[in-house]
Amino acid sequence: MKQPKNTAAQPDDKEQSRLQRLFGDQRFLMALSLLLAVIVWAVFVVTNGEDQESVINNVPVRANFAGTIAEQLGLEPFWSDVGMDLDKLAVSVTVMCPPYENITASDLVAELMINNVNSTGEYTLQIRVTPKGARDRFSIVSVSPDSVSLYFARERTLNFFLEPAVEGEIRVPEGYFAGDILLSRRSISVSGPASYVNAIAQVRAVIAPEEMLTETKLFENIDIVPVDIYGDRLPFLTLEGGAGVSATVPVWKLASLRPVLDFSGAPDIYLGAPPRYSITPASVQAALPEADLDALTPAGAYSIGIVSFQDLAPGHSRFTFPAEDLKEIVFLDDTRIFTAEVDMTGLDTVKLTLQGSAVKAAAAQDAPEPEIQFRDLADVVVVGPAGVVETLRRENLKGYVEFMSETPLDAADYPVVIQVIQDDGAVRDDCWVYGEYRVRVR
Repeated sequence: MKQPKNTAAQPDDKEQSRLQRLFGDQRFLMALSLLLAVIVWAVFVVTNGEDQESVINNVPVRANFAGTIAEQLGLEPFWSDVGMDLDKLAVSVTVMCPPYENITASDLVAELMINNVNSTGEYTLQIRVTPKGARDRFSIVSVSPDSVSLYFARERTLNFFLEPAVEGEIRVPEGYFAGDILLSRRSISVSGPASYVNAIAQVRAVIAPEEMLTETKLFENIDIVPVDIYGDRLPFLTLEGGAGVSATVPVWKLASLRPVLDFSGAPDIYLGAPPRYSITPASVQAALPEADLDALTPAGAYSIGIVSFQDLAPGHSRFTFPAEDLKEIVFLDDTRIFTAEVDMTGLDTVKLTLQGSAVKAAAAQDAPEPEIQFRDLADVVVVGPAGVVETLRRENLKGYVEFMSETPLDAADYPVVIQVIQDDGAVRDDCWVYGEYRVRVR
């Protein structure tokens, strides 16, 4: 009898045949070998690969002076460059570590080595960086910078006047004038080693104009430079607020000016036509802001001062005005003082008594008018046309005393404003009272 075929073994024979053909293919074997080599290399690198170099920036440096000789001697550290801050000192550290390690500044400790500071002087101090925590994770290759220079001394602080200084020159167009440099502050506080502060001869506020100035110029955040007697800049010094100093160079226009007077307290008759006067010198060479020059009315007329009619009388008509009091103008000639003489031709004086009954008390706002009696006030000088003052009588004077919140005191005297009136009670427009007076309460 014929035996049946074994059909179950046929699929296995086919799979085996396929594998034999696959492993017999040289291209497949080469690809498999390459894949296995890459896997083995990756495992080796991860477990036993070479370290990589990594740079960690802005590692803060600690400086602990507690318990050091420097602290016991009262020595403070000072930078050679103004503006540096020991509390903000940081370094960059290069480390060697495995590729998978992520090293940061928190894994490092940077310290300033200050143990050898034992007297006043300049020291170059090393910066030591060590790993924090596990020390076998990475190694430190380099530190940058690896040292700093500090000057140790006792500190002193003094105030100095700022003195303007110019690098180069200030140039203006023809017909213009550059005034004195104006600084935003007059003095500055300087701190640092006592020996260097004591050596300061001058603190300069330096501007450096680079081009011609055609108008007033503001220089902001100018350099402040402490120097010794030789003009050399001194190191290790700190300036309080030095970064905020500014300087202004006024640029004004040259002009020939005619001095004039202003008057105050003038009677009505003089409001449109002030009294004649003369001023010596009659003209001056000066410089002032161009806008102010253009605004002068009349053109070229410059007021040197104010004369109050209260100060004006025959025999009291000469006034002086120092040129240095006029801050908004620069005189370019020898002018030091102005002398003004007011023409009092046709005017005369008379002395009258201000009757106490003619003095009224003016109360403060919203307060009832006080009922006060005043004493008579003799020898009130009245100025006016000669033909007018000889006709005046004491009835032509009236006065006002203004009380604020205080209570009038018996036998006390108070400033009084005196007016010259006509017989009908209207204020005269051609007379005035010379001088200041006080009236006594009865």
